[in-house]
Amino acid sequence: MTLQRSVAAIATLAIAGAASGAVQDINSVQQANRIFDDFTTTTLTVTDNYAASYRIEETGYVDESIGGNFANKHGAFFSEDNGATRFDFDYGDSFLAKLTYVDNSSGINVEAGFLTDLFGFGFFGGLPNGEVAAFGGTLPFHSFGTIYTPGDTIDLSMKYIAGTAEGFDPSRIKYGVQINGGGWAYSPAILFTNGEMGWPSAFTQYIGFGAQFNNPIGGSADVTFSNIMITPAPGAAAMMGLFGLVGIRRRR
Repeated sequence: MTLQRSVAAIATLAIAGAASGAVQDINSVQQANRIFDDFTTTTLTVTDNYAASYRIEETGYVDESIGGNFANKHGAFFSEDNGATRFDFDYGDSFLAKLTYVDNSSGINVEAGFLTDLFGFGFFGGLPNGEVAAFGGTLPFHSFGTIYTPGDTIDLSMKYIAGTAEGFDPSRIKYGVQINGGGWAYSPAILFTNGEMGWPSAFTQYIGFGAQFNNPIGGSADVTFSNIMITPAPGAAAMMGLFGLVGIRRRR
């Protein structure tokens, strides 16, 4: 009985720790317009109704001989202080994030989905060729293959499961995608292989969403994100506590 109470207490503390982190305080996004700005004279309109919707519209792409001729990129990063600063995700910040997006752009190759910012930009979402994939920055790679066409309604989910000890126990990430409400497909729980084995606590890890408009001359951009959510999720320590309780109950 004493052992069961001890394990129960550990599980309760682990779950409380996972659920009481600052992730639960995220209440907004900080706009990050013109992350790439090859076309500097465009008309950019951002309509921020977080968390219900976030719309990016851009027109007037011309070669003005100021920037380059490749892409403009605009995003938004999660914030806990009404957009004043970006939320810094650490190793232990387990979470589940979801969003829906629709690309109604015309004449542009669009990349849209989740963004991360640390040691370069990471991305999980739809690519211009119809592929849905995760790569770059601190994100472990995964591809769902070529599964959509522009104009489809795309749901994305990203679940980060923190390990038990930074630098020793790998965290995991699980990606999900749904096209036009046809049912969710999920990746395995993929291990982090960086030195910290998860989001590194010693650096500023930002996470959000956005769109990159490639080769846009002559086109117009219009991407709407909706149903945006991010909530705390149990990490590995909490799950171990739950498994311990299940084991004790079965042995009895």
